[in-house]
Order: sequence, then structure tokens, then C-alpha cells
Amino acid sequence: MIIIDKRLRQIQYHLLITITYLISSSFVFLIWMRKFTLDPRLTLPKMIYGEADKPFVYRTLLPSIVRLINSIIPDSLSNSFEKFVIQNFPPAQELLNSFKLNQDFLLEFLISLLLMYLCLVGFMVVLRQFFNELYFAQDIITHLVPIIGVLILPIFVNREWIAYIYDWSTLLIFTSLLLLLVRRQWLYFYIIFFLGCINKETTILISLVFAFYYINKISRNIFFKHLFMQIIIFVIVKLSLSLIFASNPGGLFEFHLLKNISLSTFWGYDYSFVTFACFFLLLMLRKFSEKHLFLRKSSLIVLPLFALYLTMGLWGEVRVFYEVFPIFFLLAFHTIAEILDWKIKVIKPQFRHSNPLTI
Repeated sequence: MIIIDKRLRQIQYHLLITITYLISSSFVFLIWMRKFTLDPRLTLPKMIYGEADKPFVYRTLLPSIVRLINSIIPDSLSNSFEKFVIQNFPPAQELLNSFKLNQDFLLEFLISLLLMYLCLVGFMVVLRQFFNELYFAQDIITHLVPIIGVLILPIFVNREWIAYIYDWSTLLIFTSLLLLLVRRQWLYFYIIFFLGCINKETTILISLVFAFYYINKISRNIFFKHLFMQIIIFVIVKLSLSLIFASNPGGLFEFHLLKNISLSTFWGYDYSFVTFACFFLLLMLRKFSEKHLFLRKSSLIVLPLFALYLTMGLWGEVRVFYEVFPIFFLLAFHTIAEILDWKIKVIKPQFRHSNPLTI
């Protein structure tokens, strides 16, 4: 009887955690949807069917998966489903209208929403695992990490219409790569790295994380083999996408440095975001030397990210910092845990002398 009661409490506990995950992720997802871009250069139909402008069309992982799933579903079933939903759920038509989409695109739209939402939930799961690789902590604290983390994400959509189809997949993939780097699970790392390069070109920044962290921890021979493999994969994917979408309008990248200088002069700053960023930075830097070495080393990628933001992003478009978010957040969370007297302890990295290329 005691065993049954214990199992029942465990089920109730995990059910409560699951519901909390779903509620917090749904809340953030709904906020994010309101900011979804209506830029005519990269509408959902254009992204999914490879007709968007460059460089956006290169970020084709999620759009290609949507197109693949849609192609598997028979046209008769797709048409019946779309007709049923439109007739029985009037809000569906209103949702399509808000995104300036016609009825024929309903199924692709719903598939896109589902995949994007699953990426957000997946990010929460992976963020918890990432934290567990770096810190010892009570189970409840490990669950608070992704909940708090996901609730901070709306700060990244502080401007209108700057949420894109590949946002959450970028967050999920880069956090997964960080986790796999720590675990040294190279087979999975290279599979996800390949998919990440298809998702967004900034995936190559994980190579900098690898370089910063492993340069003095494995033999030079193995180190450069890994680095070479990552660069080769990135170049092959980039060249392939460039050839596939060669006829699309636009360029290899957008250069906005002069425009950003002008915008920063006339628009000024979002002081609420600046205040938050300064507070977040203080949390990160407090007792910085006591925090996990992997987080400290990998945080250096903020420098190239900031350079990309100034030159190729748009002023105020802080969503370009998704890649560094899990790193910065865990650095800040370490401080939050100390202030609240939550018992967490850094797991010291251990490096075996076995071949790091071994799967």
C-alpha cells in the first residue's frame, strides 16, 4: 500500500510538472505568435515552398519538414480536413486572415504551428538536461530552470513582427548542440549539427564553443579533426543551399550597419529592455569565476553574435541572440539560486584519455 501511494504521488508530481511545462510554453508561444512576421519577403507560404527571399530561404529545415509532411497526406484528406475545420471552427478563418493566408494553406499553417510549438517544448526539455550536465541540484530546481527560462523569452520579441518560423528550432538545436558537446556524444552532435546548418547559418557558432572549450583538453590532432569536420559540413550545406536557391531574389546576407547607426540615432533605445539586460548581466557576472567552465568559455560567442547583430541584424532585433540565451540564462540562474539559497553545485568536468572521436 505504501509503495502504491508513493507511485501515485510520483505520477501526480510528474503530471503537475508536465502541465506546468505546457502552460508556460503555451503562454510564451501565444505572445510570440502575435509578433510573427508579415514581411512579404518571407511569408509562411514562401518559406515553406522555397520562394522566399535570400538569405531567409536558406533557413529551410522546418519549412522543408512542413512541406514533406504535407506532401505525404493525400489531397482528398487534406481538402476534407480544411473544409471541416473552416466550417466548424470559425476562429480558424480569423487566424488565417490575421496571417494573411487563404483557406488552401490551412493544413500547412497548422503543421507549422505544431512543429514550432514542439520545438519550444523541446527546448525546455533539453535546457533541463543541459543544466543537469553542469550542476547537481534537487529535482524541483531542475524543473524550475526551463520554466523560468521559457518565461524570459518574450523579451526577445519586444518589437513588432520579428518572430520567424525558424526561431524556436534555432533555440532547440543550439541548446541540443551545447548539451551534446558537454556529453561528448559526437555521433548525435554531428547529426544535429548538420540539421542545424540547414536550419540557420549561425549554427557554425557552435564550432567556436567547441574551440574555446576543448582547445587545451584534447590532443591537437583530434581537436583539428573535429574542427575540420564541422567546417566541411557547414560549407557543403551552405554551398548546396546557395545552388538550390540561386534564382531566388536577395543576397547571401543583408548588410545593415549604416541603417543601424541611423536607427540607433533616431529611435534611441528601449530602456525597459536595457534595464533588464543590465540586471541580467549583473546576475551573470557575479562570482563569474565560480561558475561552470563550459558556460564561461561558451559565453564568448556573444562577441561574434553582437558583431553580426550590428552589421546584418536590425537595431532592436534582439532575437538574433537566441543562440547565446541558454548560456547566459544558466550563468544568471546560478546567481539566482545562490541568492535564494537553493542548493546547487557545479559538476567539475572530467576528461577521459579515450579517443574523443569514438562514438
